[in-house]
Amino acid sequence: MAGPLRQYAFISAKLRARISILPDEIINQMIRARTLAESIQLLKGTPFTLIETTYSRTGDLKMAELELFKQEVSLYLELERYLRGDVLNFVRALASRYEIDILKNVLRLWFDHSVRGRSIEEPLGYLYHSAIHYDLQIDRIINARDIGDLQAVLEKTPYSSLISSNAEQVKERMSVFPFEIALDHFYYQQLLERAEKLQPADYKITKRFIGVEIDMQNINWLVRFQLS
Repeated sequence: MAGPLRQYAFISAKLRARISILPDEIINQMIRARTLAESIQLLKGTPFTLIETTYSRTGDLKMAELELFKQEVSLYLELERYLRGDVLNFVRALASRYEIDILKNVLRLWFDHSVRGRSIEEPLGYLYHSAIHYDLQIDRIINARDIGDLQAVLEKTPYSSLISSNAEQVKERMSVFPFEIALDHFYYQQLLERAEKLQPADYKITKRFIGVEIDMQNINWLVRFQLS
């Protein structure tokens, strides 16, 4: 028991040091600000200063969002360096959410570029290119000629089989939505399997939170399916 307790204590300390919540006063001031620039300026001197700095330098809100995304990924990867055993495996499963979200975005861009013939030059600048657990080879995915190429690019990842098994549905529906659903199913399956390895009390709490998230995701899928 000492091992898990030490790991949980470490996680708690890291999260307290890295995760910050803005005071209600600042949030209300941001809401009442006359312009976006004035609103973001209020983040200066807070734990979210990086957002203000990035926006002031670039004038690009999406670039500021990318920096925030990088911070979130960095927190998980830092935790992984210090954890062991079942706790590490669970945190890795949690972190894979970011990798899967990146892959879904890249697949949408591939579809727009290769199938619909649309320009994707603007959104390319907001992609997170660094590897989290696997090298997704983003540029190769975007330039893939067809679904067979996608599968080959992702061959050394657990996502390749998801591409091949859902290829026909993607062709029939002319949408990457089947890929996205498969990737989300994979994520929650892995997350639940890793959660089952935790201590019984931890698993009970974790399972409840995962269940709530799955319910919310099911609603999102239903809405998108009706609109697609």
